[in-house]
Amino acid sequence: MDEHVTSAQALWDLVTAYREGPRSEPLPGSLAASRAAAAARAVAIAELRDAHGVALTTLLGVLRDRTLDDANARTRAVDLTVPALTELRSTRRHIGQPHSRNRH
Repeated sequence: MDEHVTSAQALWDLVTAYREGPRSEPLPGSLAASRAAAAARAVAIAELRDAHGVALTTLLGVLRDRTLDDANARTRAVDLTVPALTELRSTRRHIGQPHSRNRH
């Protein structure tokens, strides 16, 4: 009798595990949406990287320009940096990343 109970219990455990399996698997639609969101974030990050590269290169060019005096170089550097930082904060909020409030 115990042999039949053990076999029945094993069969029941197998059926239960099979039925529970699909519930723990992500649905195909949610998996596709997650992948699409990840791809969009990757594109946004690549665009940010490119924009930062341009901003930093331009800023460095202004700071190295020997034809500008110190005050003019600083003014131009600020004029270049403020829009770049504004764009950064706007884009980071758009893609769901908090911006740092730490100032050094």
